[in-house]
Amino acid sequence: MKVTSNMKISLGLLLLLTLINPTQASPIIVMADESPPYMGSDLANKGFLPALFQEAMARKDISTETHIVPWARAIQSVTSGKSHVILGVFFTTKRTRFLVFSNPITFVETVLFSLKENKIHYQALKDLKPYKIGVVRGSSYGEGFDNAEFINKHQVVNETQNIDMLIYGRLDLFAGSIDVLWHTISHHAPHYLDKIKTLTPALSSRSLHIGFSKFSPGHNELLNSFNHSLATMIKDGTLNKLGKEHGVMINLKP
Repeated sequence: MKVTSNMKISLGLLLLLTLINPTQASPIIVMADESPPYMGSDLANKGFLPALFQEAMARKDISTETHIVPWARAIQSVTSGKSHVILGVFFTTKRTRFLVFSNPITFVETVLFSLKENKIHYQALKDLKPYKIGVVRGSSYGEGFDNAEFINKHQVVNETQNIDMLIYGRLDLFAGSIDVLWHTISHHAPHYLDKIKTLTPALSSRSLHIGFSKFSPGHNELLNSFNHSLATMIKDGTLNKLGKEHGVMINLKP
């Protein structure tokens, strides 16, 4: 008998349910952080990525449970195998030690933010050496920036700390995803919307993924199930529909 691709997916799903969810009662544990509009505790359905992952898994009859925690804690949870999945990760070589990555969901631009009055400009990473730059602990901003040890990076727990420290002059710049940070600034410090600017060039433009812990049983089967659902959601328009509902522009080209 010829084994078709659909049969392989079904067999893999059966193994996944046996390893991870034998009673079909225990949900997949999913980690996320406060990165609106992609994910956040106060967002509808906890944001775009939790809604996307829940829909993708529901198409495979798999339930999910999403926890919004600080990013460093989310990374630690999948690194240790306590959680199955982490939402909204960029690919880095370092992360391949503990994650396998889904197919791209969208492409996201990462940039630097500054106060307009400081009149900071740069062309290359070496130009950033004089500045104190805020970053969220455990986050990636592009491997060039991540690996630049000469840059003075100040680690914080979340994006709002970076915004506050920039406003009060404790940072010269901070790095972040352009859509996430403008969304956060508009809600956290709306009176500073016209006083903050983004710098060019961008630090990176990278694909956004779902990460599956290598230390979780059945992670490859779960990955394949998600990728299969994602492909159908792109084809039937569900991905774009969820993006519009949550204020996320879907861009599948770098």
